[in-house]
Amino acid sequence: MLLLISDIDQRAQDPLGLTAAQFAADPDQTASQAEQFNTRKNASQTQLGARWRHRFDEAGALSESVLTAYGGRRSVTQWQSIAVGAQTPAGSGGGVVDFSRRYDGVDARLLWRLGPATLVTGVNVERQTDDRQGYENFVGTGASQQLGVTGALRRNEENEAVTREAYAQLELPLTTTLTASAGVRAGRVSLSARDRFLANGDDSGSLRYDYANPAVGLGWKLAPSLLLHAALGRGFESPTLNELAYRADGSGGFNTALRPQKSLQQEIGAKWRGGDVELDATAFHVATRDEIGVLSNSGGRSSFQNVGRTRRSGVELSGAWDLAPRWRAQMALGTLKARYRDGFLTCTGTPCPTANVPVAAGNRIAGTNGGSAYAELAWRPFEAARDGELALEWRGVKRTAANDINSEAAAGYGLLNLRARHGWTFGAMRAELTARIDNAADRRYVGSVIVNDGNGRFYEPAPGRSFWVGLSLRL
Repeated sequence: MLLLISDIDQRAQDPLGLTAAQFAADPDQTASQAEQFNTRKNASQTQLGARWRHRFDEAGALSESVLTAYGGRRSVTQWQSIAVGAQTPAGSGGGVVDFSRRYDGVDARLLWRLGPATLVTGVNVERQTDDRQGYENFVGTGASQQLGVTGALRRNEENEAVTREAYAQLELPLTTTLTASAGVRAGRVSLSARDRFLANGDDSGSLRYDYANPAVGLGWKLAPSLLLHAALGRGFESPTLNELAYRADGSGGFNTALRPQKSLQQEIGAKWRGGDVELDATAFHVATRDEIGVLSNSGGRSSFQNVGRTRRSGVELSGAWDLAPRWRAQMALGTLKARYRDGFLTCTGTPCPTANVPVAAGNRIAGTNGGSAYAELAWRPFEAARDGELALEWRGVKRTAANDINSEAAAGYGLLNLRARHGWTFGAMRAELTARIDNAADRRYVGSVIVNDGNGRFYEPAPGRSFWVGLSLRL
């Protein structure tokens, strides 16, 4: 049995994003709106999870059962930089987000032996309930007005998401070198909002989606050290409660116009395991319809829309090489071509009650980059790898599109990191101490982009050189 417990309490100032000119002038500066509204975010989360596994004897068809359960609570209060005038419409949810979330889930699966075949069957239930409030981010008027504080209530509702599904996956050897697999995951997602702030009308609503996603695959062992594989599957992604939280015009209320996105995924690849060398190569293609994309980001609040068909394709390469008994090198390289197949309308400014700027088919999907690379060289000072290591890491990322019209993009970057780890065993207790120096060269770069930011502040600077120390205990 495995038991996991985690708890976090984080209080952080929000410097907001920067325009390209601001980032070039000084990536450490803070947007003036952040100081004006004292933008900040308090978040806390506690989670408990457990997994129980039981193996049966080989006499019967049932081989193994696994039960996983988890539950937790999360609360977030965020003071945003939404102008006072933008909060006057009746449908506005204010400038302070405050919600308390309860979530839990159970997954039960069985592993069966059916002659040479193996079958996994299972059921899964997950639930999330948000008690969400919105407040004005000011009090008073005129000269006595104070910004960046919690003011009058503008939103009060309970949102719930429930997923119930069943799944099965069969793996069957067809010959001594050829193996086929097939699976299906079917279920229902139910989403609802119960409005308790009726001064501006009843924004209650509900949505329900049913789905069944099949997948098939083949594995061909061409040689003892070489495996070729191919797979084809269908995907389904429903809107989340956060994506449904605001309507396309930026007002509060359940965004019932948002549809789930569906995809067809294909991949083909090879795996090589030969002595001290491991190599993996995969080519993939994903075609999606009703893609869920960001319509507008303004003051820390996001609204979403369906943008039609998209296509993602690329190649992923990875490898590892034991150079010597205590030296190991690893690398990974990925390319990504992510494009919109349909043209649509988006927002480029604030306010934007209606999307009015055309996006051309063929543009790069906002928030995606052209690919990434990773390389690592590790040295183990002890004979057992689990007792510790020293490593040098390098990671590179290509430029990232910041908006749908592709007029803005964050530059690519490369980073050098250092890692040290040491482990000890005390009876049944295992302890590991890890220390890291990230961005050792202290390079200034854009760590993330705020997609389609209505104020043009797309760029969030990443930290410079940083140090991290962690201790993990396992019983």
